[in-house]
Amino acid sequence: MKDIVWENYEIHNAAGTFFVVNISQQGDVFEKPLEVNEFGALACNYLKNGKTLEETAALLSEEYEADFSEVKKDVEIFYESLLNGGLA
Repeated sequence: MKDIVWENYEIHNAAGTFFVVNISQQGDVFEKPLEVNEFGALACNYLKNGKTLEETAALLSEEYEADFSEVKKDVEIFYESLLNGGLA
């Protein structure tokens, strides 16, 4: 499985909207920032800071007081969508 090179990305909050921004861009080709919700921003921050998908799911399930297995599925789906959306 491909991995996201998190040091190339930052998570920004602008007027209550969260964006994953590629800070390593150079030249004429521009990767549009990816808009994510609060869950996505938290997940990205945990992953960016070295947490595994399982650790991220555990932290988010605690944060949202939600079932771990459901949150784990959501985190895995979200991560796959990041990969398919071009963050890898």
